[in-house]
Amino acid sequence: VINAEYMGGLIKDCEKSIVELKYQCNLETGMNIARCDELLINLKLAITLLPSIPPSTTPPNALEYAIKRETLETAVIYALKKDHIEDFEGNMIQLRAFYNESKNVLPNSENKYGLIGLYLLYLIYKNRTADYYTELELLTLEEQKNPFISIAVALEQHFVDGNYYKILNTKQTVPLPIYNYFLDRMVDTIRHEAARSAEKAYKNLRVEDAYKVFLLKSQGEIEAFVEKEKEKGLENNVAWVLNGKDIHFESIEKEKLTIPAQRVIDQSLRFAHELEKIVQPFDHTSSFNLPFCPEN
Repeated sequence: VINAEYMGGLIKDCEKSIVELKYQCNLETGMNIARCDELLINLKLAITLLPSIPPSTTPPNALEYAIKRETLETAVIYALKKDHIEDFEGNMIQLRAFYNESKNVLPNSENKYGLIGLYLLYLIYKNRTADYYTELELLTLEEQKNPFISIAVALEQHFVDGNYYKILNTKQTVPLPIYNYFLDRMVDTIRHEAARSAEKAYKNLRVEDAYKVFLLKSQGEIEAFVEKEKEKGLENNVAWVLNGKDIHFESIEKEKLTIPAQRVIDQSLRFAHELEKIVQPFDHTSSFNLPFCPEN
């Protein structure tokens, strides 16, 4: 039997830890990762002690369920804040399952559709089309119209259509700033693919046209992008040169390595000749005994 006073203290500690963890996650800079890790670990351990949390057979307790749900919701955001995509997926899978387990105990979380929409963006970013549609099928048609969900649905359609300008414009209308975590990476991928295509298609590209090709908006962005792509270009034997109003793609001819065939042949013949002087012909008529073979 768990002491009621102990459980009351445990729940209060969980609530305080959640408040502190959320505060840290909301910081623009200076988030204390070590402290956040400690808080999250302690919260997840504490949740295992809550008597009504599944797979327990104890009747559900709304307060305990709320603590677990809020912990997982905060863990999802924290994972992206510290740039751990694997932790994001793991926490999101747990949260998605718990949304279903708690639907008869708690009202819908105000964060539910925002986080599901974020997860859909993650699946689009990872190009996990089957998982994306599986997740979408778990939502009703009415839920799919929710602004947090519909933006992901529209984005996936833009990818299917190859309408990259609309993908870029989506960044201007995101319902939550955290959505840009995946949108920025999608746009970077598009730009990278456009850069490889430009290397093959152009010898010179006007900066004015580069704004459209690479979905950029300013001279500063062009300069930073060219600098970033220079290394990748060299891997493809293309040098990126920003010269005034143009970007030049200069082919780099690799020096061909030629094998001096005659010299190799001469050296091999000399080596064979010297070897003949060292190695005496073997007399097949001579007899010998190995040390471990007794004489007959």
